[in-house]
Amino acid sequence: MHREKNHVGLGCLALALYASCTISSDVAAPTRVEIATNDLGVAAIETQRYKQDGDNLFELRGVDSSDNEVASVRLRIGTIADLPHVSEGVPALGSEVIYKMNGRQLRTISREINLLRVHPADASVQAFLELPAVSSTLAREAHIEVMPTRPGLGEVALDTQTCPESVVNSSPTAVQCCYGPSVYGAAGETRFMIDGGCNGNGQISFRTQSPYGPCTGSDGSSCGGSACYYGPNGFSRAQIWDTCSDIVVPAIWTGNGYCQSGFYSSPPPLEFGNVNGTNSPGAMCPGGDYPGDWDY
Repeated sequence: MHREKNHVGLGCLALALYASCTISSDVAAPTRVEIATNDLGVAAIETQRYKQDGDNLFELRGVDSSDNEVASVRLRIGTIADLPHVSEGVPALGSEVIYKMNGRQLRTISREINLLRVHPADASVQAFLELPAVSSTLAREAHIEVMPTRPGLGEVALDTQTCPESVVNSSPTAVQCCYGPSVYGAAGETRFMIDGGCNGNGQISFRTQSPYGPCTGSDGSSCGGSACYYGPNGFSRAQIWDTCSDIVVPAIWTGNGYCQSGFYSSPPPLEFGNVNGTNSPGAMCPGGDYPGDWDY
């Protein structure tokens, strides 16, 4: 299957996903690195790779000087049963990342397995990820790129809007769909809500828009099928964010000139409309094996 062959971009560094990558056992020995003093009280980070039920996992833990866990990130690549809108006969292959900090958990799932560019909808989790030792380790070991906190646009006018129909699919409805600028090397981004989630309150979909056009690699390089980072709709694969708390609901709003998203007990007033777009679900890049890689 081309999807599996195209995992090779992760190499042995990330999760030993391929037959050509060998590890001595299903559980690799953990690695510990002391890090610079920081406001979060994280004294060291510990990393470990292991297999579980046929899936490949990578875990990073931040611990304090007494070895108590402060925060953690766990990446799983394999079968993600609750990936939305998986068609019959299409493998539910994808990634799951679980972030834990201060007793709170955030989860994201995606069909993207080669490169994850993340900006969690939680300021405390973002602060942990932006610790230099954490962000560099995630990029090197798991191909998770931490996108920095976005600066305000200053005197620049707010440039967010309800999503044009041309940037979303005809189904499902993109609820409170925000389209706006991006500072992550992308031409723009969308944030909107979709049904589902572990508490039934809904989930947040996040995508970045290609500055190179449809069906290219993350750097604009040529590609085929599922090896492409940007899909036929000109966007990256969706990251679906969720939190398993019964007291919070997702929200989309404008902040500092950008689309913002998060989970709140009292979300801000509605700002954006619901959109059913003009792109057909199930579209593939040339050479693709399965429909729906860029659906949400």
